Amino acid sequence: MLRENNETLQTTLSKLTAQDDQKEKELTLLRSRTSLSQQNWTKEREDLTRAEAVLRKEYEAAREAMQDWEVLAMEERSIRQGLSEKVADLEEQLATVRDAHERAASERDTQANTVEGLQRAFQDIQEGKAVLD
Repeated sequence: MLRENNETLQTTLSKLTAQDDQKEKELTLLRSRTSLSQQNWTKEREDLTRAEAVLRKEYEAAREAMQDWEVLAMEERSIRQGLSEKVADLEEQLATVRDAHERAASERDTQANTVEGLQRAFQDIQEGKAVLD
């Protein structure tokens, strides 16, 4: 009976040792996986940190470019308004010059008619004088 008990205990011990070895292998595998996962996570975090830095730089560059465009747009708007005012002034001056030109042309026509009338009258007087002589 002692011998059977001893053999049973030996068998149990062998099984437990085998289970212990199996558990040790599983534990080693889990530690390896954990280490690999941790390394991968660290690498991903570093990659994301670098990507974030790049995106921040791009954001800042885009923001500065947008500000530059806003300044240019305001300058352009100011120039356009100034030119619009100049156009309005020039159109007003053109209208004034046209009116003056039309008045001058009208006065010229009136004076031309007057000169023509005076020339006819002068011719009539000369013809009348020639007839009297």
